[in-house]
Amino acid sequence: MKKIIINISMVLFCFLTYYISSAQICLLSDEFEGQSLDSEWLHYQSQYYNTEVSSGQLTIDIEGSNCNNNCPWYHSASAGFIYKNISGDFELISVVQSEEASGSNSGDDISNDTQLGGLMARDGNSGSENYVFNVVGKRFDVSSIETKSTTNNSSGTIEHFGIINTRAELRMSRQGSVFNMYSRDLGDSIWIHRSIFNRPDLPDTLQVGVIAYAFESYPEDLAVKFDYVRFSKITKVNTWVGGNGMWNNNAMWSLNEVPDSTHHVKIDNLQAQTIQILQSETYKCFNLDIQSDLTQLIIEGQLIIQSTNETCE
Repeated sequence: MKKIIINISMVLFCFLTYYISSAQICLLSDEFEGQSLDSEWLHYQSQYYNTEVSSGQLTIDIEGSNCNNNCPWYHSASAGFIYKNISGDFELISVVQSEEASGSNSGDDISNDTQLGGLMARDGNSGSENYVFNVVGKRFDVSSIETKSTTNNSSGTIEHFGIINTRAELRMSRQGSVFNMYSRDLGDSIWIHRSIFNRPDLPDTLQVGVIAYAFESYPEDLAVKFDYVRFSKITKVNTWVGGNGMWNNNAMWSLNEVPDSTHHVKIDNLQAQTIQILQSETYKCFNLDIQSDLTQLIIEGQLIIQSTNETCE
């Protein structure tokens, strides 16, 4: 079997989070397998978007809507939002593609201005705008991941990260008052941590879902496609304790057990170390977050990263 050696050349900043599937919240997930959007989804300012469900995708299209250069998520301004009410800690993941909505370039990466779509968690009862989001698209003509935290109508924390195109898998998690934002290129297995927002002001129950919006872009020509929206609960993390060793050594893990398919695996030791999986061995984990660029992971056998690519059962 081919040997795979992973040298982490980019620091992936990852913070303590816990994961496990929860039947109750998992049932809120949507694979968009029907011909219309499920009635359990709620709508905010639906005049600012059109929706279509087809071929296993939800499309939110703001081209031809009532935006008229006036529907950004920025300070007190707000656009459209499709959401479900979620209480407590959660994880939300979706494949998001921001595309041209019309014309000869329909279906291509969105090409200009500031037009994005992705994931958001919002307090719908505060009387002012209070939310966090994680989106992908064009930001002032640059393909970007953008994260934002808005407090009482002030978008005081905005972070942006250049990427190759306007398509990505996005992830948002909540643990108490802490929200972590991640992304990864389509097909990749390792998440890149983008931002952390501490929002003790946000209530236990939030509106959580998907958005598409434009800022200083008229006429808007954005269609955002979501392959799925998957919710899960957060529970357990298993951290490599540090140093060279074999993956199958219980003593090298913080839970004193080898990771399984329900564990979020975290490797954050800032030291040179080699972790090895032998040719005859197969292991699973729910997620893999690596923070240290000094870690060498040698996989001669198999490491299956379940993530939340599995559907809710």
